[in-house]
Amino acid sequence: MFDFHLQQSKMQDFCASMVRIISLFFSLLLCASAAAQGYDKILKSYFVEKNIETPDHQVILRTFTAKQSSSRSGLVYVFVETNCGTCGTNVRQINKFGGSYEIYRDMAPAGAAVVANGGFYGYDHTGKQIALGLVVQDGQAQNPRIGWTSGGFLIRTKDGKTHIKTARSYSLQTNDNSVIQSKPLLVEAGKNGIRSDTGERFNRTAIALSSTGKLVVAGAFDGFGRAVSLHEFARFLLTIKSSDGSSINLAIAMDGGPGAQIYIPSLKQNFGDPGKNYVPNIISIEK
Repeated sequence: MFDFHLQQSKMQDFCASMVRIISLFFSLLLCASAAAQGYDKILKSYFVEKNIETPDHQVILRTFTAKQSSSRSGLVYVFVETNCGTCGTNVRQINKFGGSYEIYRDMAPAGAAVVANGGFYGYDHTGKQIALGLVVQDGQAQNPRIGWTSGGFLIRTKDGKTHIKTARSYSLQTNDNSVIQSKPLLVEAGKNGIRSDTGERFNRTAIALSSTGKLVVAGAFDGFGRAVSLHEFARFLLTIKSSDGSSINLAIAMDGGPGAQIYIPSLKQNFGDPGKNYVPNIISIEK
């Protein structure tokens, strides 16, 4: 016997499936269209750019703040560079716990153009907080290398030049005056070093070098600490050009989350979570 109600139910299920398939098709089409726009157009659509130049410290600060009407309201990208040709990265092991803003203001070296957070931290067998990874300050090792196969090293040699090298290509040299180990490499040879987007959003910071050697400190911050994924952050770095028009060639991420901090002494301006946190080391851009 023909079951009209059964056939009607099957037809309804079929129609519902077709609607889902069509919806999925158009969603993928929209995603492809957004990707084709390029991240630069997305930034222009959803962010407001602000430039501040401080001649005394040769600092150029560019911020990209998400419009309140956008889905990413509260997100701020920070892109800081110095036109000081003799400036480079110096690492200081400080091992401080307290309010993040206060620590960076108190520990910023005199004459520093920019100060950012350093690498990761963990715990020893007694539960004490300790720095993770190689740290060299003024030519003296402060912390041993850790066996990460990914990531790399931020190095300033005794001639004042700053370098970024991969974990697989670096070994400590007597000419290395300042070194910090961290991960991952966000940009390698001008390409996105993060192969896929996990969607895990946190506050982020990175130290980068452009194709002409411009030294850049970058960050992404959100009031709730859910700024961007590593893949998004890398895309941002590849989109923004330095003041001389050069693109980012290498970039290494520093500790993220509450540890992600940028401080500009000349402006007395902090970016990051103001709450209490352990700060194992800091990176300053100075002569």
